[in-house]
Amino acid sequence: MGSVNPVFVMQNRLESDENLPSALAQSVTLGTGQFCTNPGLIVICDPESKTNFGAALAKQVNELQLPPMVHASIQNQYDFQVESLKTNSALTALYFSAQCSAAIGVTTTTNFLKHSMLSEEVFGPFTLVVECVSVEEMKTVATHLEGQLTATLLGNDKDQKDLEALLPWVQEKVGRILFEGVPTGVAVTQAMHHGGPYPATTDSRYTSVGTDAIYRWLRPVSYQDCPQNLLPAALQNENPLHLMRKVNGIVTSSAI
Repeated sequence: MGSVNPVFVMQNRLESDENLPSALAQSVTLGTGQFCTNPGLIVICDPESKTNFGAALAKQVNELQLPPMVHASIQNQYDFQVESLKTNSALTALYFSAQCSAAIGVTTTTNFLKHSMLSEEVFGPFTLVVECVSVEEMKTVATHLEGQLTATLLGNDKDQKDLEALLPWVQEKVGRILFEGVPTGVAVTQAMHHGGPYPATTDSRYTSVGTDAIYRWLRPVSYQDCPQNLLPAALQNENPLHLMRKVNGIVTSSAI
């Protein structure tokens, strides 16, 4: 399974948020890029090419020192993938950290759509910045993606109409949508869904984080006309465990 967890940054947020390169640099490199929610794709709306966001992100990454990856074979595969990007003409820039193995790639929407391998996950401290000139291009990038664990939509008050236009295209592809923060900030709560459409997971209905994660390991069984002494205690009419149960559509802890 894999996921590039795209981060979509709207124009006004891109131009006004001075902390964004630092926040995303920390997320890209967290755990040496080995988190399943690592942002491997950052899609920005920069119609006039004002920000040079890839360089700003690379500057932040260059100041970080990272621990080794969990296994040498994972590091070797990462190094191989990053090395292959050096000869990829679809990239308009490729930045390498002087302190660690982190790298930042930059490309255009046109090149991203032409070269399908750019949408594949590079497992490790790498992310690809896709420079879009309009929200329409961001929509096109979103439709080009496969299923993901997360997508992040970052905007400010001036970006609300653009966020509204982009959201329907993004929500079909992911299991969790963030409107602030970074995708590596997974909270263990009842409301958390940590899953997504294939190939992020094999079944988008289930989560691996939060209280509902237990359903990944359960198989439903119905007991029809079963004698009471053969039923599990949780299903017996007298409810000896005093559980809250749904009986004929009513939630109750009473005996039947």
